[in-house]
Amino acid sequence: MLLVTGAAGFLGSNVLRAAEAAGREVVAAVRNGNSSVPSVRVVCGDLTDRAAASEMIASVRPQWVLNCAALANLDECERDPSRAREANTGAAANLAMACAEFGARLAHVSTDSVFDGSRGRYVESDVPSPLNVYAQSKLEGENEVRSILPDALVVRTNFIGMPVIRGSGLADWIATSLEKGEPINGYKDVIFSPLLATTLAEHLLLMMDSELEGLYHLSARDSISKYDFAVCIAREMGHANAQIARKSLADMPMTVRRPLDTSLVPSRVEEALGVRMPSVDDAVVGFVAQRRASNSPAVVV
Repeated sequence: MLLVTGAAGFLGSNVLRAAEAAGREVVAAVRNGNSSVPSVRVVCGDLTDRAAASEMIASVRPQWVLNCAALANLDECERDPSRAREANTGAAANLAMACAEFGARLAHVSTDSVFDGSRGRYVESDVPSPLNVYAQSKLEGENEVRSILPDALVVRTNFIGMPVIRGSGLADWIATSLEKGEPINGYKDVIFSPLLATTLAEHLLLMMDSELEGLYHLSARDSISKYDFAVCIAREMGHANAQIARKSLADMPMTVRRPLDTSLVPSRVEEALGVRMPSVDDAVVGFVAQRRASNSPAVVV
């Protein structure tokens, strides 16, 4: 059995759908309310509470826990560092302790933002240097998990796709802006290597099936600037004349320090799984196809 935390969020909801489609026994863990997949069993609990995390694992008794829960809003994290560390560090530690207590394996999802972005194409042995509260709290979460559970699987990644709240993810915001004819600022010096969320979900399941442990970078095999990324989405959507301004991050007023090039190298996971990771272009094509499908009216027969 697989327990997915943060199951009401962007990545968690994609993992639930992927697991259900594969016929797996999966349980959704949320802070309160329901998951986005009505057919999946839901358990509620506050992972920042040590006892609640333990009770959740005790009640479900999963073989694996996949931790997709996080506070990822950079501005919120910067405004409230204590909350960021509760959500991204404390909750991860609580889950790791609960998994250790009840003999469950833990896969923990981290971020490419743990690097300062000074050069990009990071491998697992590169030393992190976070620039903001969010990144620091995620790195501390990684460290807690690996200290408490040496056999834990920790995955650094970046992803795009169809968010739970439409227009809130980078790709969906770009697509919505294109459809409205609104101008877009694309950063030529901000570089990343995103996967489509559904692809990420499938590979996370495969990594758990393969009993992997330790630290892995799970990303596209290549990288792209945020400007070129917006251009690619516009081209795939048929908006060749879109207003996409080629900007530098230094040109824009920012309240939170952001890394420039956080591209990752996925060669370790490719070797471990015997796969070739898809390209950024694959992710863009998949995203646009998913968005078109979600916007299509239901056919009644």
